[in-house]
Amino acid sequence: MRGSLAPYPLLAKTNDSYRKSSFDGIAELKTVGKELHLAFRAVLRCAALKNLVRAGLAGYALHIESPVTSYRRLFEFNDAAFRLTISADAVRSVLQVTPFVVAKAAIEGYASDDFHEVYEGRSFSFVRGHILAVDQTTEFLLYTHDERETLPSIVRIEPSVRGAGEAALRVDCGSDYIVIHLPRGAYDTYRRYAKGAYGATFLACVVLPALVAALERLREGQCAGEEPRARWQRVLLYLLEREKIDLMAQGGELLAIAQQLLRDPVNRALQELEDLARREEVSAWN
Repeated sequence: MRGSLAPYPLLAKTNDSYRKSSFDGIAELKTVGKELHLAFRAVLRCAALKNLVRAGLAGYALHIESPVTSYRRLFEFNDAAFRLTISADAVRSVLQVTPFVVAKAAIEGYASDDFHEVYEGRSFSFVRGHILAVDQTTEFLLYTHDERETLPSIVRIEPSVRGAGEAALRVDCGSDYIVIHLPRGAYDTYRRYAKGAYGATFLACVVLPALVAALERLREGQCAGEEPRARWQRVLLYLLEREKIDLMAQGGELLAIAQQLLRDPVNRALQELEDLARREEVSAWN
């Protein structure tokens, strides 16, 4: 058995209340300007529950929630198809859609020929709002405009205390950001020069290796079938798609991919250093 039987027959993928019946909710989400268009279709394969829907005693319901913004709504409808428009400003990060079949009125003497043997020969009564069927929650990852702009929006550089034997540059991908840790002295140097004449040099020697580490983590997660929940993962996937880069392609070299995303930082850094050297030579002659 897939799970414990409920005290009453509940049609769900997590239990065996019914032998062959099934309930599937198919949801699709599209972004149109500043709106989210949700299209839902219920596929109910259960004669007894369908009879309740036709009689108006039961109906379909969608629980829609975005935990980050506390957006939470429950929509009831009679037809198998349902469409909804949501303002993109009302939700953020994740939209969760959970479909149900619920009792719309009191139901007496409900029975089905497809019941599990434990329920055979029995009938059940339900009150309004009782859940008769449920499918698994579908999660949609949402992107905002600022998440999609640049790599700097997901990279943070922070000072740290360097322990004995520790590398000077360490990368932490355990949050929504790719956090690069530098020893205090190196961090102070970065703060002084990274946005000035040595911008490309710091990009190549600090950000490039961190991005390679992040891409490796992202590829491992994709191979394991993990959902890209962290913000940096979602942004990187968007940037890879925009650049038409297949992270999972056989033989795909992460260092080459990182350089492509950063617009050839090594060559720019070398050119930057050469330009600085030439200026110093000219200054020495004056």
